[in-house]
Amino acid sequence: MRRPLYILAWPLVAGVALATALPVAPLPALAGCLACAGLAACRRRTGLPALVVAALLLGWAAPSTRAVGPQLEGAVHLRGSVLGRSARGQALLVLEASAAPGGPWRPARGRVLLEAREEVPPAGARILAWGRARPVGRGRLPGEPDRTLELRMMGVASRVRVQRWLPLGEPPGPAPSIPECRHHGLLRALALGDRSQVPEAVTALLRATGCSHLLAISGLHLGLVGGLVGWALCRLARLRAFVSARSRPWWIGALAMVLAVVLYGSLAGWPPSARRAAAMLAGGGLALALDRGRDGRQLLGLAAILTLLVEPSSVATPGWQLSFGALLGLLLLGPRLARLEQPDLPRWKRAPLRGAMATLCATAGTLPAAAWWFQELAPVAVPANLVALPLVGVVATPCALATLVLPEGLRWLAASLACLALDGALCWLELLQRSTWHPAVGAAGALLLLAALLLRRHAALAGLCALVGLGLRVLPARRLVVTVLSVGQGLAVLVEQPDGARWLVDGGPSERQVLHFLRRRGIRHLDVVALSHPHSDHLAGLGPVLDELSVGELWLARSPRPGEDGFAQLLHQAREQGTRLRLAPDPALPLVGPPLASASLEAPGLNDESLVLRLRHGAHSALLPGDAEAWAEGLLLPWLEPVDLLVVPHHGSRSSSSPAFVQALRPRIAVVSCGLDNSHGHPHPQTLARYRSSRLLRTDLDGTVEISSDGSQLQLRSWLPGAGWRRWSLAGEPPLAAGGTPLAQLLSLAASPSSLAVRAALSSSSSESSMNR
Repeated sequence: MRRPLYILAWPLVAGVALATALPVAPLPALAGCLACAGLAACRRRTGLPALVVAALLLGWAAPSTRAVGPQLEGAVHLRGSVLGRSARGQALLVLEASAAPGGPWRPARGRVLLEAREEVPPAGARILAWGRARPVGRGRLPGEPDRTLELRMMGVASRVRVQRWLPLGEPPGPAPSIPECRHHGLLRALALGDRSQVPEAVTALLRATGCSHLLAISGLHLGLVGGLVGWALCRLARLRAFVSARSRPWWIGALAMVLAVVLYGSLAGWPPSARRAAAMLAGGGLALALDRGRDGRQLLGLAAILTLLVEPSSVATPGWQLSFGALLGLLLLGPRLARLEQPDLPRWKRAPLRGAMATLCATAGTLPAAAWWFQELAPVAVPANLVALPLVGVVATPCALATLVLPEGLRWLAASLACLALDGALCWLELLQRSTWHPAVGAAGALLLLAALLLRRHAALAGLCALVGLGLRVLPARRLVVTVLSVGQGLAVLVEQPDGARWLVDGGPSERQVLHFLRRRGIRHLDVVALSHPHSDHLAGLGPVLDELSVGELWLARSPRPGEDGFAQLLHQAREQGTRLRLAPDPALPLVGPPLASASLEAPGLNDESLVLRLRHGAHSALLPGDAEAWAEGLLLPWLEPVDLLVVPHHGSRSSSSPAFVQALRPRIAVVSCGLDNSHGHPHPQTLARYRSSRLLRTDLDGTVEISSDGSQLQLRSWLPGAGWRRWSLAGEPPLAAGGTPLAQLLSLAASPSSLAVRAALSSSSSESSMNR
């Protein structure tokens, strides 16, 4: 078999990806893997298919071998060892014991994610920590990458907000330090992979110019370290004092390179790009030592197999996908572009041409993951990397590494030289900075882009896959469609009118989540953006929407007041872009009753100033009351009438949904937008009891909820990761029969937290925590 490692890496990756949607018991899968491997050893004709099935089963079973950590809630005390930490103020703790406040210590095993507002514990430390725990949660919006999938695959079921921690026993040795200088944060990122001190403006500049990879501990860094060590020892080994003239001295340098790569990877904390680069360099070094051929695809397959067997959850991270995608693009597209190079080209032209072709190949390889995770593509990536890569990779990175080992006087010289190189690189990038492109795809679109890369020899088919992948969009339904997005503890509602007009009511608490959702649906223009009231859980996501999309009108309850900086900034953005402003009271706004801004009584709080919007289509109506509470509800009672859909006000809090308000509306469908295990205790059990005659759905349990109407018939469905779309019967109608194949029904019941047992457990937990509050 030619390139067996490269071939077998693909079914291994597919098996790990399959395990994310359908976990399997590890023992039967491993037994099947061994049986297929034995069949491959016995029979030549069926050897390759049997090995492929064995690799698939091995990948399928790998995530299930990880012990699942405990599900912790509330205040906890923890004791354990820190396995590793990230630049985002997070650390992974391997538990030894846990306790409730004032309770006894109990043995525990598994992993817990620690989150700290200040410095997280260093890797390798045994600590005692105090904090508050909550469930990990899961991804929320259709087509969105699940950012918590990696944690669940690692067996992490809880995240703990650390209030304080103490080391136990001897703390680990002092971490290597970088001299204080004007680019101290960048030097730490280049040498140690710690990006926590990199200024946000620099991070944005690197992202906008396609140079973010310069800060990743990858083949550039490990290759420099391993290459220098291997070259030095290889030169020493050539001396007759060490080896005879007939021997092959490079094996000493190759093994030294492997050792240096492993030591440096441990120092940097083994990010995914470093694991991939270390596996490839180690494979290349061993092949050199054994005098074997060094095939790039074989080494890539070896790296994929090693990284996934050591940590299967890596496949769910953008770092792993971008790292392997870049190298795959270089290996698959690089030779084809190299054929276009003229053999007699001068060296001073050849070097920049090869650099430009390498950047194009790497960009094409990373496009599937970049368009899915970040929706950004830098049009100036080629010229930016032509200058920045040599300055950062050849000058700044070696100098940053040298500051870790040189004596004090020389450390300052190396840091100064690195800062000069970084100054030049940043100045060049600032000159080239332009607006980024925003290719946006879901999981299906990302797979089509990957297929286009693999089908490079069939240009027409590859182009078709790329066009279809980038062009996959949700077509307008020509119905009234109201989508309550699962944005956590906040509110965002997309309204699609039968005439094609699109409204966005509130933007949720995350800055870019709603924007990314709109782009994946192909929405580049919104006719209306409405802000019910200027609380951050409704306001935060609207700024990026106004920045990146075309918006016709902005509806507001009132103008900003002193101290409402975020609200004022939103208004400033709208005016700069020429968006028309409409303030209540405005007869063009579909408000219910007298707008609160014109009421004779002053509202007691921001929630009671919310815009209360009514939608109508044929025989159906919907009410979006924002965070209106009992005072505003009482004011609006004379103008209320029964509705088919109600977005429950104020996330189902006890201070809203008064009995008179619910009785006046009598909604057939009530949707509560709230976050899983939120600190406010929403929704309150007493409030939920008032909607017992309605079909009640919650975004924390049921995910994104979509209600559509053609004017005479209503349809209700919800989307949850792992379960997909689920149709619901309406209040007063018989339950819907489970749709799809028997396998689809089984998977839906097994994977969906909407199943009765899971919903009952989660509702009970939420009710108990609400009562305690």
